[in-house]
Amino acid sequence: MKNLSCVIFLLILAMSITAQAETGKNYLETSNSINAVSNSDLLAETGTNPKLDAETPAIDTDYSEPPCLTRLRKKKKKPTKVYKWTGYGKMRFPEDYTDLKDLKTIPKRDFLDGLKYIALNDAGDWYVSFGGQARWRFDSFRNYNFGKKIPNDDNYFLQRYFAHADVHMGNHFRVFTELKSAFVNEYDLAGGPRPASLHNEIDVHSVFADITLELTDDLGLLLRGGRWEMNYGVGRIFGCRNWSQLRRPLDGVKIHLAYNQDWWIEGFWANWVEVKKYKFFNDANYDMEIWGAYAHIDQKSGLPFNFETYVLAKDKLDTANGDDRRTTVGGRIFGGIEGLSLCYDIEGGYQFDYSGDVNVSAGFFAIESSYTFKTVKTTPWVTIGFDWASGDSDPTDDKIKTFEGVSPYGHYYFGYIDEFGRQNIISPWASIGCKPFKNLTTTVFGHWFWADESEDGIYSPCNCTKTLRTGGEDVNNYIGFELDLYAKYKFNHHLIGLVGYGYLWAGSYVDETAANNGGAADNIQRVVAQLQFTF
Repeated sequence: MKNLSCVIFLLILAMSITAQAETGKNYLETSNSINAVSNSDLLAETGTNPKLDAETPAIDTDYSEPPCLTRLRKKKKKPTKVYKWTGYGKMRFPEDYTDLKDLKTIPKRDFLDGLKYIALNDAGDWYVSFGGQARWRFDSFRNYNFGKKIPNDDNYFLQRYFAHADVHMGNHFRVFTELKSAFVNEYDLAGGPRPASLHNEIDVHSVFADITLELTDDLGLLLRGGRWEMNYGVGRIFGCRNWSQLRRPLDGVKIHLAYNQDWWIEGFWANWVEVKKYKFFNDANYDMEIWGAYAHIDQKSGLPFNFETYVLAKDKLDTANGDDRRTTVGGRIFGGIEGLSLCYDIEGGYQFDYSGDVNVSAGFFAIESSYTFKTVKTTPWVTIGFDWASGDSDPTDDKIKTFEGVSPYGHYYFGYIDEFGRQNIISPWASIGCKPFKNLTTTVFGHWFWADESEDGIYSPCNCTKTLRTGGEDVNNYIGFELDLYAKYKFNHHLIGLVGYGYLWAGSYVDETAANNGGAADNIQRVVAQLQFTF
């Protein structure tokens, strides 16, 4: 497998060099948006400038209006002389290449663009689009999880591959399928050599069908059923965890109603899909039900900001303590201040057990703001943020106060070492970044961590209630400080390289709880080098 991956890498690198030679053409690549939302989720992995204003949309958010609905209501216009290619997102199914059927000659940056639109009928509204991604990552850890389990030092290599086919059968029906393959080599940390969170030889990652209807000139409806990934907001409660080696899809159905660009609302019900390392089609876990409703009102409708509100639930059935049916009711406002290069994002929510079987009372709050120095050549920016999620002051009583997201994205918000989830945490943070050269982006992050309740523990960012470290009474709340240094280089529209270094200085909370956690209280270090090819 190692030899095969090397061969694939050399072939793709050769193709990317060819593609780079073609970029002198006048064909523009854009990060086509589906909806105007915060770009902090994009920053989370690429280190790009977090322009959170309403005019700078994030790529590839599943909750936003599907492109087929946008296309149904799109005003007819003459094709532009320069075709604007859709940017590649983390989730690929929102990409839409239908406009290519209106062009007499399809512009191509390289031969892979020919795979984006292959007409299946004379009218061109039946077509198939192919794509994929290959990612290779070198990871190096020292004192993993504060050195709690042996071995805790390791260097290992991750590989991940995606391939998809998107078949459009007219303007109202499409089927999307995607395969995934992920491998880990030389992994010797506790839990190795092939942990279920890193290894899945081949699997059907997505397979779903969409039906779209134009109810009126302004109102569109989408119905979806099958297996796919979901992302809501900027992933604080429910997000696409692309940084993770294995991304988790869900089996379910959803209905999405959108009115022009003013507002949309959708509801869904789904089951968690469990990862099996050697199974081709992983099974859904029917004891893990995910459901909810999410609504968005756009700033373009006349509001001074973008507004979102939601009810998101995760029902864990037949647990050791009975059924746990947690519901989070929350809201989010975000946008930019007119005339300033300043933007903001504020979100909060309250969590309870709607069945009344479990006494749950928990919550979270998050705020961040960015300022970009547009007049400076390297366009530097500074971002400050604050995250809080409740903990439990008495884990032994019958009241649960520890917040738990549906499937949260923690990597960007709580550091690149990936030690913490959005549970029992207080974390102010800041980042600065700039573009020293056109294709190079550098970012520095600083994260401070406190436990909301010292009696509670440190929780994993793995979409679960896994406690990485238990707390204690009369323990100092200060967990530590993490410094992350990352640089991203975009070779061309296919190939992106990323290198990073993170160091976490353990604080008093870690030292004072060492006796109950295997004596572990070491500082943590992580080094990452990654290459990603997308087409």
